[in-house]
Amino acid sequence: MSGDKHPTRDAVFPSDAVMPEDINEAAQAILDEFAGRRRGMRPGRFIPGPPKPLREKTDIALYLEKISVAFDGFKALNNLTMYVAEGELRCIIGPNGAGKTTMMDVITGKTRPDRGSAWFTRACNLTAMDEVGIVEAGICRKFQRPSVFEALTVLHNLELSLKSDKRILNTLGARLTGEDRDFLVAVLERIRLHEQRNLAAGKLSHGQKQWLEIGMLLMQKPVMLLLDEPVAGMSPGEIERTVELLRDLEGEQVILLVEHDMEFVRAVARTVTVLHQGSVLAEGDMDTIRNNQAVIEAYLGEA
Repeated sequence: MSGDKHPTRDAVFPSDAVMPEDINEAAQAILDEFAGRRRGMRPGRFIPGPPKPLREKTDIALYLEKISVAFDGFKALNNLTMYVAEGELRCIIGPNGAGKTTMMDVITGKTRPDRGSAWFTRACNLTAMDEVGIVEAGICRKFQRPSVFEALTVLHNLELSLKSDKRILNTLGARLTGEDRDFLVAVLERIRLHEQRNLAAGKLSHGQKQWLEIGMLLMQKPVMLLLDEPVAGMSPGEIERTVELLRDLEGEQVILLVEHDMEFVRAVARTVTVLHQGSVLAEGDMDTIRNNQAVIEAYLGEA
């Protein structure tokens, strides 16, 4: 067993080993627990099956039901319920303090809800998974401020983001396959940075850095993208190209987008959810939202 860092079950407990019956049963119970626990699940938690509405509606990708989160008595989320379909591009708007960031924190495992259910498809109970497990399940998040390796080229930023085994030895010996290279080139074209591929990321414009970070997420082949104010600080031309990029991505993965720029939201969103005081205030297309009196009073301002 020397040199074997991950011995097999038979190596640890060979079939011919003589063990007291009670010890053998205890060891078997431990092995069964670890064999049945999905990677990323928090140990010691009861993991219920998916709720009935999620079992009945197979096209639901994100299921948030009666989610509540309180910080020192302040309810950041208050009985929040929202469903997002597979391949949908959903915009989330609302005033500061409405719960938008906390909602994303719950989805990504950064914040645990005090109550409620959060599921990503019928396979992933988000409240029972850690942050690493949630990323491995295909949920990727982009924060408002772009986070790229500014000293490295655009190409190297994307290469480092490729979905692969990131352990040290594997990374040091990693080589791009032909399939990897084709995928990298396709992402470069998609984010409109092929001509800048050999430019240091620090020399890109603000908008180009935003696109690069979206490209870095795409290199991980996500199932759902969470984007926080992706056009903040962009020029009108960059905003227009970002609309084109998101339209191009729509349908391939779920896109959950938090934004304050109403013209951008109108251009990109088919469905808009308005949050207010931690709950869903209204939901519908942009014209419906703009004419909703409760939304006007709470967020958009009196006409």
